[in-house]
Amino acid sequence: MGKRLTGKTFAELYDLWIEDMHRHYEAVQASVRARGITAGRRLTFHGETVRGLRFTDDQRLIYYVSDGRSDPQIRALDLGDGNELERIVRSSGESYPVVDPDGELYFESLDAYRTNIYTFYDLFRFDPRGVWKRERITRGLRARYPDISPDGRRIAYVRNDSSTQSLWIASLDDIEGTQELLVPSDRFEQVYTPRFSPDGTKLAYSAWRKGGYRDIHVIDLASREIVKVTHDRALDTGPAWSPDGSRLYFSSDRTGIANIYAWEPGSGEITQITNVVSGAYTPAPSPDGRRLAYIGYTSRGYDVYLLELESEQGGPAAPYADDRPPPSDADTLLADASDRYAAARTLYPRFWGLDLEEDAFGRQLGIFTRGEDAAQLHNFFARLGISLTEGYVNADLRYTLRRLPPDLSLSFFRRVTPRGGFVVNGQRQPYVEDAYGGRFAVGYLIPRSFHANRISASYGLTWTRSLSTFDGTLDPNFAPPIVPATGLNADIGLSWSYSDVRQHLYDYTPSEGRTLGASIFFAHPGVGSQFESISASWFIRRFIEMPWAQHHVLAFRYGGGAGEDSRGERGIFSLGGFPDTSFLDQLVNFEEQGGVALRGYPAFSIFGDRFQLLQTEYRFPLTRVLRGPGTVPLFFDRMYGLVFFDYGNAYFGPLDFSSFRKGAGLELLMNFTVGYSEPLSLRLGFAYGFDEGGGATFYVSFGTPF
Repeated sequence: MGKRLTGKTFAELYDLWIEDMHRHYEAVQASVRARGITAGRRLTFHGETVRGLRFTDDQRLIYYVSDGRSDPQIRALDLGDGNELERIVRSSGESYPVVDPDGELYFESLDAYRTNIYTFYDLFRFDPRGVWKRERITRGLRARYPDISPDGRRIAYVRNDSSTQSLWIASLDDIEGTQELLVPSDRFEQVYTPRFSPDGTKLAYSAWRKGGYRDIHVIDLASREIVKVTHDRALDTGPAWSPDGSRLYFSSDRTGIANIYAWEPGSGEITQITNVVSGAYTPAPSPDGRRLAYIGYTSRGYDVYLLELESEQGGPAAPYADDRPPPSDADTLLADASDRYAAARTLYPRFWGLDLEEDAFGRQLGIFTRGEDAAQLHNFFARLGISLTEGYVNADLRYTLRRLPPDLSLSFFRRVTPRGGFVVNGQRQPYVEDAYGGRFAVGYLIPRSFHANRISASYGLTWTRSLSTFDGTLDPNFAPPIVPATGLNADIGLSWSYSDVRQHLYDYTPSEGRTLGASIFFAHPGVGSQFESISASWFIRRFIEMPWAQHHVLAFRYGGGAGEDSRGERGIFSLGGFPDTSFLDQLVNFEEQGGVALRGYPAFSIFGDRFQLLQTEYRFPLTRVLRGPGTVPLFFDRMYGLVFFDYGNAYFGPLDFSSFRKGAGLELLMNFTVGYSEPLSLRLGFAYGFDEGGGATFYVSFGTPF
């Protein structure tokens, strides 16, 4: 289409657009430099996101940072100690911290409200001196941008409610019991970052009003009169008072580039303080009034800068350059677009893939797809796999409904796998089981700011039959053959899992935290089963980032299980290399079969009514590619490697470490984005099993490490 209209491909048009952007912004840069650069000294170099910059004393700054390499946190920067950085407290969501006169820290953070239905911003308190820990002081208030009056008695904040944000004020001792609406807002209008004046009589704030106006306002707390410091369509943000109240600093992009300005209440004059190329935001004057910190922008994101203030610094602010397009009417747009949501319009396969994996019979070729509606209320996954050696067809289909407080899921499968329990003439014989089944599950998530618990219950039906025959001669000197029982098995399952695992923006794999869980399944005629069985399994994962190199991670996983089955030694658990359902099992949060792998051995080749498996991996980054072929919707993100050692066994009877098997090897993993938004990981691996049944194995599959 692009070439038909313009005679050029999209790639050629993109190159021309880049050239045009270079010419335009080189001219902008030259214009800024011609007026003379006035910029602070860069103090940090982490980039990404910085918010809520403030001085706590003349030598110490606090701010929120999410740098993509560590936990989002409120951090302190000590100007008197070589710009040393100190983590104060971890935060969920962007926070704007403030310290009261007693040294206590207040900030907003995301947390669950009404269990797993909503996640709201609420206000928290923290004592940096360690007297007490992080404390939630509002619940479900949807409060943000706190500021505390100079006398420490009142708190101002913004509440999000009914499609708008309004300004509120309350007593610090009883926020929810004394809160008072200070500045109401019409639908869709917003208020941001209130700041008390040094004498506590006024509040400055940034407000967005209909017509596209984002301005600085000041309200007198006694008379409730509002002064509009600015009134134009520039983005005027982040007000902060000078220590003596003679100036109100703020950021404005009135010239097309965000800079720091100062408004003098007495004269009403506005002075431009900085003149930078790439933006200056969130001014923070020091308590002595001699320095001004602000947040600046580079190609790596946001960082902290420090400017030494001079008595005659700055000049008159340039008038607002009105070059913005006319504002849109949100009410009209929403009225035209409003319609009853229909998930079926967007619930269709969005991704198709092929995989080639090891199974117990050799290699298996699979095709899979998955889809999700726009509101993420429904999703499904489907896979068909064909054994290239035996011709067996395995199938999986799973649907999940997330519209209710508990998640509801329904799955169906057909799996052909080897089992134990077939004994002829006193010798175990190969036995292949054909299983058809389904499972209905109810899962309930209990989220918190930094961890989550999940409990689930399920009911499953599985019908099995034998695909094995014995063509030999029966020896009368031995007991009669033992043939595994087949038929209908029904079971009830209960499971629990916990996770506080973190994977930061620039991490290649999870780098911190742990996951643990346990499950129990039991079958009985009382729930519709022909057989009786009980099994329990458990696991724990742990990730530790190495101190000597960023993104180098030591990962452990231990899993175990035990059970009994009235059908005899057919094997409740099985181990081996990656099974044919590994991609599906990674989508299912808690399913042991796909989560464990004793690499270097055929999938499902080791079975028993008990198992123990310890996996150890050292993961290391290789490169970030961040490239794709032109406009093809395939993006090569990053590549990393790992070396591993696996140790475990599935067995019958008592624990015997001498029978445990060992496997080691290495893997190369490549992360892609397909179709603009779908993540995909390709695994290339080599494993060697050192004990009976093992050997050298090469494998290619889609999936990620445990």
